[in-house]
Amino acid sequence: MKLKILIGKFNKFLIRLVSKLVYFFRLKFFRIKILIQLKSKKDIVISIIRDFFPPPYGGGNQFMLYLLKNLRDEGYRVKINSFDKDINIFIADYCWFKKKYQYKIIEHKRKFNSKLIHRIDGLLSKYREDGIDLDKDAQYINRYADFSVIQSEFTKNQFKIFGYQFKRSVIIHNSVDKNIFNNINNEEKDEKLIVSASWSNNKQKGMKDYLWLDKNLREDLNYNFIGNLNFIPRKIKLKPPMIQRDLASEFKKADLFIFCAENESCPNVLLEALACGLPVICKNSGGSPEVINDLGLLYENIEEVPEKINYIFDNLNFYKKLSKQNIIKEAYKEYIKLIKSL
Repeated sequence: MKLKILIGKFNKFLIRLVSKLVYFFRLKFFRIKILIQLKSKKDIVISIIRDFFPPPYGGGNQFMLYLLKNLRDEGYRVKINSFDKDINIFIADYCWFKKKYQYKIIEHKRKFNSKLIHRIDGLLSKYREDGIDLDKDAQYINRYADFSVIQSEFTKNQFKIFGYQFKRSVIIHNSVDKNIFNNINNEEKDEKLIVSASWSNNKQKGMKDYLWLDKNLREDLNYNFIGNLNFIPRKIKLKPPMIQRDLASEFKKADLFIFCAENESCPNVLLEALACGLPVICKNSGGSPEVINDLGLLYENIEEVPEKINYIFDNLNFYKKLSKQNIIKEAYKEYIKLIKSL
């Protein structure tokens, strides 16, 4: 009996070790791959300062990969976490990089008169235990910024309330890769399908509301959740986190997207669902109302959602027509305007 227990523990240890090794090499390969740029045609050299991770990962990581790809497609030479003397402009993603990079940026600016565009995240102290220190790190490097890119009016006001100020702030909503997230080839089906998604299961991502839906929605509703929940669902079908193309495919199978997160700056996953032609029901919180416009409904209390589901399903053709008229601005074009102005 003791031998069986020991063998079981060893097998679990071995599985964890192999998983860690696989992820380690996957991360290394991914970071090497995104360093490669075969050609560029512009004189301006940009360095994006961020610790990137292979998808699926959080929305900020996805957006910065989108920005990296599109700036390169436009002909800019874009390096990652580089402080070479030929760098003209840094684009730093809030505080999501090694602390020593702050001082390297400051020193580079002093020596070579380089410029800094600082992308501002949401107020981390609102939902992370280490958020206060992270916000302070971001505030420190922002003193050297030439532009501060804030993701929504909500975030701008949120920081203002808590006494944070950013240099030369401009608002640029996030964008998604339209080659992946679009309403082309959306699947026709007889049964209605609801979908939600979240890479993180932090309670601020709406876990309490998703739990209520799992307990209270009608049994005949089909509901998929892609990503991570902090509870074991009973009615909702939980699917693992997915890379972007697979996530887009799942969205295109659905008829409605429900988003319950609170105080999100400009949620990428919400933009991805809208780009796939889905009407949405989302919590009246954070930057979400700025994003959805007329393409869905807001709720204050989760108990309102079943009625709103019925309303959207009864008017699905109307929302589908609206979604075809929806134009999501390309954020990278707004960044290029800032780059050219420096």
